[in-house]
Amino acid sequence: MDSFFSTSSEKRVVDNPNFSLKDESERRHAFVDDDGWFAVIISWIRIVTCFVSMMLTTFIWALIMLVLIPWPYERIRQGNIYGHVTGRMLVSCIQF
Repeated sequence: MDSFFSTSSEKRVVDNPNFSLKDESERRHAFVDDDGWFAVIISWIRIVTCFVSMMLTTFIWALIMLVLIPWPYERIRQGNIYGHVTGRMLVSCIQF
């Protein structure tokens, strides 16, 4: 633990008996990205769907809020509805 809190600039090598070195071929394949193109495309579709749906709901509720400027109680109520609807919609977009 003292190596984490050391402030010296010297490099310190500590022998760790619990750590075993693997051969070069095993180390090269240790951090291979297993996600294929299909997973990447699905992720991008989810991100774009969430972004577009957020833009649409924000635009629609912005127009509603402009109409409701004289009524502050109704604006607060519509803001709460907007939060519930948009939150649930975005969660469902991510989980499809």
